[in-house]
Amino acid sequence: MPVLIGAYHLRVREKYSRDCEILNAIQGSVDFLDFIGNTLNACKTNHHNDIESERIALTERFEVVDRVIQGRIEIGDYGRASRVRDVADAKTVFRKGRNHADALPIFFRLQIPEGRDEALLLIEKTRQTSAKTAFMALLRYHFKDAFDGYVLRETPVMPEGVFNEYFQTGKVQKISFIKIGIPTDVTDILERGHEEIRGHTEYTIRAPRNGFFPIRRSILNSPNPLGQIQDLYEIEDFDYDNIRVSVKVGKNIRTIDLADRHALPVYDITESVRVAADGNPTYESMSAALAQLAIDIEAGANATP
Repeated sequence: MPVLIGAYHLRVREKYSRDCEILNAIQGSVDFLDFIGNTLNACKTNHHNDIESERIALTERFEVVDRVIQGRIEIGDYGRASRVRDVADAKTVFRKGRNHADALPIFFRLQIPEGRDEALLLIEKTRQTSAKTAFMALLRYHFKDAFDGYVLRETPVMPEGVFNEYFQTGKVQKISFIKIGIPTDVTDILERGHEEIRGHTEYTIRAPRNGFFPIRRSILNSPNPLGQIQDLYEIEDFDYDNIRVSVKVGKNIRTIDLADRHALPVYDITESVRVAADGNPTYESMSAALAQLAIDIEAGANATP
């Protein structure tokens, strides 16, 4: 399962004002870093229960290093009873009640520089729940009491310079041509149940070990790289809908979705993390991967076109 990260800028401003506060001097003296630390500490013993969304959030662990807070929060949805079954024999191992939440560990990193009006939030994304929404709901619940008359806003981070930097300095190691759906000749051999069989098909080419593909930079940096490649390269009997390109930047692998490069702020760090026996990325590898991603985003945001 891919490990995906969402990136957002957090800002604080007074209601009805367009001017944002310097985050280490909100209301002239309050440090946003201290507020976040106090909130996460409070949520270790007193979890946040968003009754309207039927979702809980609580702090598993966190640490503060200089102006960075990082750690894990547990987020889980509730509201529907279900059976938890063993995938080996489909036997019921637990009956989940309406008030039971499957709390998933979600890694986050919040970078709050001095003298700036924006913080950088990097948070793990998952299909099981809306982690960013839950995290921001938790912060806003405590924020309204700490900062009366102020609002907390988040905006997606997707600097064009990040992608340009990847393509200009990175080496392309893998290209995947993706078609939504499964070919008919494949579905014929699959066992069909009551649900529609869904999936996608990939046609992948990989560079030799320690090698790379010298793809023309003019194509990758064009406004519509997917369209240009589709015009140039046709795969017989395979009408692909998208192309994903994996590039190596230094020691890190970054996967870029050419059809969606300007859409959602999602970064694929799968190749940069290790997965533990419980199926979750290890804390240490997530810490290192997100620290590098923060550097990439900062460099991309400051890059000149």
